[in-house]
Formats: sequence, structure tokens, C-alpha cells
Amino acid sequence: MQSVQINLFDLFYEVAEKFAQRLSLNTSSEHAELGLLKQAYYGSIAIDYSSPIRKYVYLKTYAPRHALIWRTYMRLKKPWTMDGRTGWRFNSIGTGPAAEVIGVLESGDWADKSPKVEVACLENEESWYGI
Repeated sequence: MQSVQINLFDLFYEVAEKFAQRLSLNTSSEHAELGLLKQAYYGSIAIDYSSPIRKYVYLKTYAPRHALIWRTYMRLKKPWTMDGRTGWRFNSIGTGPAAEVIGVLESGDWADKSPKVEVACLENEESWYGI
């Protein structure tokens, strides 16, 4: 079995577009919201993701980058060597759309291993549920 690498940017772009369609979201303020989101990343308070347009911009812009960072890190560090184990577990706190989880899962060479993977995603912001 051969592993297939997912284009993480295409994946999250498609999720963002389906999210926008589901909400009939007007995305004309996308560029302005991106600027606000960039500023918020350098702020000292938690970012408010209650706005659907902010979630849309995050899904298209930051989520694939976060997934790519985790995929790259995990491929370089290879912390999950199976060593006779049948699986592994990890937690994701402040999960949002689970970009880090997707990056970690995309990082492994799972061909012929079929490990059991348990993930606990802990998200306090209900507005991310269901994305």
C-alpha cells in the first residue's frame, strides 16, 4: 500500500468554501478580516472566532499552515515509532478545525501498519463545533 500526501491547502480551502456555502456567507470582507486576524495574532488577548467570516478566513489562511507545520515537525522528529505498540494517543487543546490533528495524522507512513490512533480534541469555543 502506498501513502498518499494530502494537499493541506486544498483540503482546508474546500472546507472553508463548504462552510461559507452552508451559511450563505458573504465573503467580500475576507481581505479586511485577514488583516484584523493578523493583528489579533500579535495581541495579548485570546482571538475571538465567533464571527463566521473570521472562521472562514482562518480555515483558508492559517489552518493549512498549522497543519503543514505539524506534519513537517512530526516527519522530522518521528516521535511515534511503533516499537511493537499497536497505536498511540494524543490530545489537542484549543482544537478549532483540528488543523494540528490533521497535520499529525498526515505526517506518518502508515502503510502496512494500521495503528490504532486515539485523539482527544478539547475545544471550549462552541462556534467551532461541527466544522
